Amino acid sequence: VFVDELLMNQDFQQYLMTTDSITAASKKLFKSQHTYGNVANVLEVVSAHFLLFFSDESAVTKFSKTLFWSCNGNLEPSELSLSSAMVLLGIIANTAATYLLKTHVISLVSKSIGICLNLHHKKEDLGIHMLSYVSAFEVSVDLYLKHLSVLEVIDHYLKADNSFDLSEKERSAFGFGMPTAFESFVQPVTSGRIDLQSLKFAESCSPIFDKKFYSFDLMSATLSYINDIKPLFDPSFTKEISEILNCITLKCLTSVRKDTSLNIAEEETAGKICYLAALLKLMGCSLLQIVYQIRGSHNAYRLKTLNDYAHCREYYFIADILGSFGHWRPQSGIIASGALSKHPETHKETKLVIVHYCSLLLFCYETGSKFLWKSCIFVLMAFINLLVFEEGNVDALNSILQQPAPYCLHNYLKSKIHQ
Repeated sequence: VFVDELLMNQDFQQYLMTTDSITAASKKLFKSQHTYGNVANVLEVVSAHFLLFFSDESAVTKFSKTLFWSCNGNLEPSELSLSSAMVLLGIIANTAATYLLKTHVISLVSKSIGICLNLHHKKEDLGIHMLSYVSAFEVSVDLYLKHLSVLEVIDHYLKADNSFDLSEKERSAFGFGMPTAFESFVQPVTSGRIDLQSLKFAESCSPIFDKKFYSFDLMSATLSYINDIKPLFDPSFTKEISEILNCITLKCLTSVRKDTSLNIAEEETAGKICYLAALLKLMGCSLLQIVYQIRGSHNAYRLKTLNDYAHCREYYFIADILGSFGHWRPQSGIIASGALSKHPETHKETKLVIVHYCSLLLFCYETGSKFLWKSCIFVLMAFINLLVFEEGNVDALNSILQQPAPYCLHNYLKSKIHQ
């Protein structure tokens, strides 16, 4: 609530800055305001919120639960308004903070964006918020693609082609230039405490990174999660989307390697994995809100498809964003032949993104991070919903259902689907 006021109430901002400017140097709350002004104040307060969150003994477990979407656990209203969340997203996108702090902020933004099931989002407000949803989606894609290039073993799953311009992708999401060092904004003691908390997290995060692979248990957990998010599936194709996700995850699970070299115990690696999950969740939340709105899900008897529009501005904007995914080639071959087998030239950007996330899902399973593979399934589902809007069906993905799977897991899957 304090951060919300600090971001949106200019009188409060001025009062706080004036008060702190006349305070004795040893008691100042904020770093010098001459260079960064209110941005520095916001980051100082956000840092305090972050440190307070992690002061709880159960913080690691609570933190991991903020990194994926669950219809059973993410429906409480956000303390941060959507307008404030978007300002905060712009600030953190242009700040070279620790991965753990950025993850915390991205999770707060995702909570504010919510999904179409959130009762605190009034139906009449959806149109007003559309610009924020589209902007959040753009930022999440930009940060996600930039983040892929720093993941150590991602080349086994996704590989950047020669045309991928890292210098271009290193630009900030809002065009403000290269990210500014976090230490420039906050007091040295604050920066030191955040660095220390990141180290402590790496030492205590092993319970949320389970690298013991038991296919049946993991498959059961996967099916349970797919069932959990079923209310978010496009209502016209709930059964089909469920079966497609079941088959994709089955193929990934039967391809999992137990000898991956990713060392989650390292501070930076743990932070990178958490940050990746937070970006996937943000991408999925914002895309679901966009698709919900352009499908007319809140006020129409018949859901709209792209063919119902003479021109859908929001759709063409996000379709243009999806072109950036073409610079990353999937390496796993999980569904490469299946997703593009029918009408490969229509809406190929969305289909390529679905193939992209199928390869990423294999990486997510091999990290042993429950919250990561859940976030990947979540965003994969959101893009399948987008494909339904584009084509009016899921026919392009039907061939996935015909691809063979190992006998024992295939029978297990069939029994669960029919339950």
